[in-house]
Amino acid sequence: MHHTGTLYLSRTRPVVDTAPDGAWRLTLLLLDRQGTHETEAWRVRWVGDASRAWHAQHQHLLEPGAVLRVHLERARSHLGQANVPEIRARVVCIQIEPKGTPAVREQLSNQEQPASVAA
Repeated sequence: MHHTGTLYLSRTRPVVDTAPDGAWRLTLLLLDRQGTHETEAWRVRWVGDASRAWHAQHQHLLEPGAVLRVHLERARSHLGQANVPEIRARVVCIQIEPKGTPAVREQLSNQEQPASVAA
């Protein structure tokens, strides 16, 4: 199953390391702002040459709160650090969106909701 949506980079720094098979790997902790006081954590991993090239081009934009349009696969629920639930998924692709004003961010988030939910 694939998941597409707008998520926000958390304060946790992106992690660059090597996957068990030796491939280059980028791990990001992203936040899904579902409401004023409701946030869901997503830990996503992107492995391979495409992630390396994307990181080299965009690493200077990876600041807390950065707006990311993501296309993910294989999402699974896990207990993360301190037993806080998080969703883990593999990245298919990521695009960085302009941060913009809060109204622009809300519009991006609302675009992700089914038509029956958006009013």
